This record gives sequence, C-alpha cells and structure tokens, in this order.
Amino acid sequence: MRVSVMRSVMLRFVPALVTFGLVLMGCDGQEDPVSPSTAEHDMSDKERNAVDLGPAPTLMRSSIGTSSVLAFGSTVSIPFAPEPGPFANSGPACDDCVFNGRPIGFSFTFFGNTYTTFNLSSNGFIGFGASTDAGCCSGRPIPSNDGINNIIAAAWTDLYPGGGGLVSYETRGRAPSRYLVVNYQDIPWCCEIGISRVTTQIILYESTNRIEIHTTNQSGGHIYTQGVEDANGSQAVFIPGRVATNFGLINIAVRFTTETSWLSRTPLPSARRGLSAAAANGLLYAIGGTNSAGTALTSVQGYNPSTNSWTSRASLPAARQAGNSAVTINGIIYLPGGNDAGGTLTRTLYAYNTSTNAWSTKATMPAYSSCGGAATYSGKLYVFSGCTRSNTGAKIPAALLHRYDPSTNTWTTLRSAPASHFRPVVGVINGKLYVVGGNNASGTATGRVDMYDPATNIWSTRSTMPTPRVTAAAVAIGGKLHVIGGRNGTTYLNSVQAYDPVTNSWTTGASMPTPRAAVGAASIGGLVYAVGGRNSTSALMTNERYTP
Repeated sequence: MRVSVMRSVMLRFVPALVTFGLVLMGCDGQEDPVSPSTAEHDMSDKERNAVDLGPAPTLMRSSIGTSSVLAFGSTVSIPFAPEPGPFANSGPACDDCVFNGRPIGFSFTFFGNTYTTFNLSSNGFIGFGASTDAGCCSGRPIPSNDGINNIIAAAWTDLYPGGGGLVSYETRGRAPSRYLVVNYQDIPWCCEIGISRVTTQIILYESTNRIEIHTTNQSGGHIYTQGVEDANGSQAVFIPGRVATNFGLINIAVRFTTETSWLSRTPLPSARRGLSAAAANGLLYAIGGTNSAGTALTSVQGYNPSTNSWTSRASLPAARQAGNSAVTINGIIYLPGGNDAGGTLTRTLYAYNTSTNAWSTKATMPAYSSCGGAATYSGKLYVFSGCTRSNTGAKIPAALLHRYDPSTNTWTTLRSAPASHFRPVVGVINGKLYVVGGNNASGTATGRVDMYDPATNIWSTRSTMPTPRVTAAAVAIGGKLHVIGGRNGTTYLNSVQAYDPVTNSWTTGASMPTPRAAVGAASIGGLVYAVGGRNSTSALMTNERYTP
C-alpha cells in the first residue's frame, strides 16, 4: 500500500472550538507527598501506527443562532492509511437508500450522545439515531437543521452503488480498542454504470470516539460535503471548501473528535489521596494512598473503561502512600518506595502481576525513596526520589535517580538531578526523562524543568512550566508531557499545561472540572483517567476522563 502524508489544512468549527491536549499522575495535597507517574499509552494497532501530524495551522469560529458551546477534542491531519479489505458486511447496493440500525460493535459517543448502532446511506455518509434520510441528491451545507443531521459525511453526494462497486463495513480489534470501518469502494455517480468515482472510508474508534476519513479517490464533477454535524444541525466541523461544493480528493485523510474534553465517570468505591495509578491490559489500577481520616491504605481497585465500573484487586503487601507513583512494564505494575502506614520512608519495590492478580517483592532500592516520581524507558524503570532519609531517619530533600532492570532484578545509581524537586511530576518523552515542578530547596512551588538523557547520563534545564505547582499529576502522551492539577501553597489547581520537547515550549489545555492535588492518573486507549486526590478539606472519590 502506498502511504502519503496529508497536507496541512485549515479547519472550521461551528459554533465553538476549544483545543487542548494531555494528562496525568499525582499524589497529595498539603501534608501528603505527590505520586506522579506516567502510564502506558494503550492504543489500537491502527492508531499506534498512525503518526499524528499535529493540529491544522488555523482554526476558525462562527456560530449559528443560539447553538451551545462545545469543547471540541481535536481536528488534525493524519497520514493516509485506509484499512485493507475485504469487509465482512455488505451495505446498500440500491439508489438513495439507507440501512438503518447497523451494529457499531461498541458504544460510540458523538457530540455528547452515545450510540451502539449507525445508519448507512448509499450516498457517502453515515448517521445516528432512529433513522437517517438517504440524503438525495447532493451534499448539503452543514450545519443546517434540514432533517439530515447527526451525520458523518465522507463524500456526501448522489452516489449509485447499484451501478457498481461495493459498500461494506466491519468492526475490528479488541475491547477497549475496537474500531468500525465503513468502506465505499469504486462507487459511481448516479446514474452511471461501472465508472469508479468515489473510494473512501470512515473509521470510528472505541474509547477515544475519534473519527477518521481516508479518501483514496473522489472525482471532481459533483457537489460533495465532507464533515461532521450534530443531531440538531447547529454544530458542525469541516474543512473550508469541502461543504456543498465541487471538489476532488486523492489519497488524503483527516481525523475529527467530537467528545467534550472532560467527562465524569463512575467514582472510586472509596475516597483516597496520595494514591498511585497505572494502566495495564486496558484497565486502570488505583493503588494505596490515604483516606480522608489519614489512614494509609493497602487496597487496590481496578477500573474497566468498557463497563465504567470498579472491582477490588489483590491488596498491597503493606500500606503505601504519597510515594513515587507506579508504572507498567510488560504487564507488570511496579510500585517503588513510598511512605509506609506510619509515614516512614521505605526502600521496597513491589510488583503486581496483572495476569495472576498477585503482588511480589523485588530487589530493595539503593536508597530510601519517596516524594518523587517514576517512568519507564526501554523496558527499564527510572525512579526520581524527591526525598530520602538521613542517618537519623529524618526525611530530607533529595534529587536522586535510580534505574531498575526487571530482566536482572538489579538497581543502578545514576547521576543526581541539578536541583531539588520535592513532589514533582516525572515522565519520559522521546527517550528523555523530565522532572517538572514540585517544591524547591526553600520549600516554594516551582515550575523548573530538568531533563535527563539516559544515553549520556547528563542533566540539562528546559523551559520553565508557566504555573508553579507541587503534588500535581502528569502523563506523557502524544509526544508531550501533560501536567494537571496540584497546588501552589494552599490554592488547589485545575489547570492543565503541556510541554512540547520539540519546541521546548508550554501550551494550556482544558481545565479539569475538579481542582485537586495528590491525584492518580493513567492513559487507556488514548484517553486519560484522573482518579482520587484531595481538595482543601478531604480526600476525593472523583473519576474524570480527559480526551487529549
């Protein structure tokens, strides 16, 4: 298959667009140390192989009537890479007809509404809801409340599958990363016979609710519409020049997201702050932490995004709170160091086998370690310690870095960071480890960023985070480190800021609905789940999902 990269395009969103990126991992509020970490970015095979080329250079806003504001996830150019056929199910082969109620194969959220079936028109688009008009006989303007709403149009025009070609569809992949492919192959215009005019594909993704349109060929000569429109015909997203006009396309693709940036999900079964969180095999694990009464926890709870439900998992060997977060390597979740039930720093490394639901103890850490964060790179665990113990057992600031190799069950001491970061966030992007924020040696929240290069064992300083914070959360996803929440003094934050190592710069994302610190977070299927944490008064059960 020949793969070509789509040129950058200007996109128009009606009525309102909010762009964002990111998220998380964290620990605690006032007393309890931060538990930052990174999580595996579990994606479908197709999404994992598709390089995101970033947002279009310009986004335009306008409005229609009194339509509501929508926080739109993202609209990006992507590489042209349609799914190969054949596809298991046949679509309409008639003129101006619709197959209603076709199974998507999973729950798909479109402009805030969730559907399990779709309606397949012969005229180059799909719809959602009870039924969809066939859309004869050319692509219409969007947004427009004209009775043909709630649609995803790839090449909406007067097509004629009865004259040749094939409309087909199939759901592929495994939960929670399935995707539906709707394929229009060599379809002529009405009422030609056997002349291929349109070959295009719509792909819907589970969990992320992203939409891709891959156009192999769309011959000029008819009035087409390409874009997405909500159920009321009041909101639409499209590329200027591709709505109700005559245009042709060859080997080009675009991705739309219509889900709001943050959504509330089923809360934790019990409140906890200073917890660690990690994702493995499509599940999120909330590990340890402290309850509202200040009692350190051994309990572990697993969240399944597909069912939006929690279950209890095997408890920790001993209580751990406000530590160095947790990371996943080859299906094993590692929990390094942290504070025990009495608040004493530890050197333990616990490992959780997600397949057997069992914990084990690995090689002891070289130093007492907490108040830091962990990340994984090249199959190894990197642990930054923001605090350690003196000879008398007192907690003291630190900037230690150690590496653990699961294959040999051994630790290596690496070069210490150039500055103190007490309860920072930690993540790896493109082979470099970043330690961000936390309190400095004077006990003041900082936005300092120190980068460690594992290849050279050398640290360097990067662009400062705009909002200083401690006990925040962070996750490396989409080539950026997204930092969320935390606190600055006694002020609890809900702001989100993303660091781009390519440009050495920061951008601001959509704010989290619930200001909190000491939050745990992990990424599953391209979405980030922020769980637990604390505000100024208590531990929280909050579970909020973020769409980067």
